[in-house]
Amino acid sequence: MRPPAVSSTSSRGQSLSSPAFLSLRAGDILVACCLVLVGLYLVAASRGGAPGGRVEITSPKAEPLSFDLRENRTVEVEGLRGTTVVAIDGGGVRFISSPCPHRICIARGRISRCGEWIACIPNGVVATIEGRRTYDGITP
Repeated sequence: MRPPAVSSTSSRGQSLSSPAFLSLRAGDILVACCLVLVGLYLVAASRGGAPGGRVEITSPKAEPLSFDLRENRTVEVEGLRGTTVVAIDGGGVRFISSPCPHRICIARGRISRCGEWIACIPNGVVATIEGRRTYDGITP
């Protein structure tokens, strides 16, 4: 007994390798362009808000601290496990050292845009950039 023959035609009777089957319609091109534009908009919107003006540093063992981002300084903040060292320089903030086991907060790098934050979860220290926020089409 022979296996059934495999057909290389679509349900419309067109050959799968014919140019008519592979051609795009105007609606297909319109949908593809809209998807590209939406993707570009979302990438641009996710870049963050306006440059921040201040940083607020909170910890469960200390009062909240607030500093101007234009003033370069190093701040030591007492947390649950020890001292976290925060550097404020060049309009941004970064954690220099922290007693946490994996140092994810240090690997996060520098933040400078309004709404961005860095947290050392085991030590309980959080630095948040504050300032006038810009709103996009997604933010409520």
